[in-house]
Amino acid sequence: MNLPLNFLIVNMNYIAILMWFFGAVYIGYVFITLYHLTRFGVGQSPKVFSVVFFVGSIFFLILLLVAYISIDFNIISDSINEIFKKFNMDLLSK
Repeated sequence: MNLPLNFLIVNMNYIAILMWFFGAVYIGYVFITLYHLTRFGVGQSPKVFSVVFFVGSIFFLILLLVAYISIDFNIISDSINEIFKKFNMDLLSK
């Protein structure tokens, strides 16, 4: 089985669509949690916790987006190819 070296680059659109889908699910989860903590929480502490949760989740989402943008998929592909060559497994040959 031969996979092209640019396998990740060819499927970049599918990866972007998956990232948008999981991002939407994550934002939905954050919204539902935030809503239930503020709406049904008794007293001040659940509301403060929900604000901390919301700020942390936005920070985490921004951190993940910056990490995803800064990935160089060519380096990853070359590294995988070198690993397979080291073990004499030519799965990622051209």
